[in-house]
Amino acid sequence: MKEKRTLSYFWKSTILSFAILMNITLGYSLFLGDQSFFAWRSLHTKYNELTAELDFINQKKASLSQQIRLLQNDSAYIEKIIRQRLNYVRENEILYIFEKETEEPSPWLDKEESLVN
Repeated sequence: MKEKRTLSYFWKSTILSFAILMNITLGYSLFLGDQSFFAWRSLHTKYNELTAELDFINQKKASLSQQIRLLQNDSAYIEKIIRQRLNYVRENEILYIFEKETEEPSPWLDKEESLVN
């Protein structure tokens, strides 16, 4: 009868050890593995960033497509773009081009304060 108890105890402890080992393995894969919760969260964040970037690119694409259509069909728009970007003028017009002023940081202020202003 004592042998039966030890044999039963052996099987119970073996099954319990196996169950604990399985729980540890599943816990590791749930939190620290390649397909873990944290890996899923980082992939989800990356997916949201890429989706936002794709939306921005689609908006830019639509804007450029509209600009192409205007350049192909609207002569007033073409003239406006040429005058803005290439500084063309009509007859009897004078074009004034002003240089942008660059502010030099004040020696009396810290570098960080002068960059903020």
